[in-house]
Amino acid sequence: MFVQLLSSFVRLWISTDVVDEWLDQVPTTLDAALEYLLMGLEQRYGGQLVARTLGVLTLCQLGLTDAELDDVLSLDDAVFEALPSSAKPTVR
Repeated sequence: MFVQLLSSFVRLWISTDVVDEWLDQVPTTLDAALEYLLMGLEQRYGGQLVARTLGVLTLCQLGLTDAELDDVLSLDDAVFEALPSSAKPTVR
């Protein structure tokens, strides 16, 4: 798992990046890699959406389809209000 996370971080590198700066940011443990991943998701999508999504997925024993996850999250007023207007569905 740690190697997969590291490879996903390395894929984000571009040819103009300074490798020494990236190496300072690369997590060195699995815990740090997971924290780095979750922080990135929270910055990109918002803490409310990430927390609720992970909570719903944790409670589902058999998993959810994308449509089911969208349905469950759209019923959560806190998540719905945290979405940017461009991402909000027209029908709830």
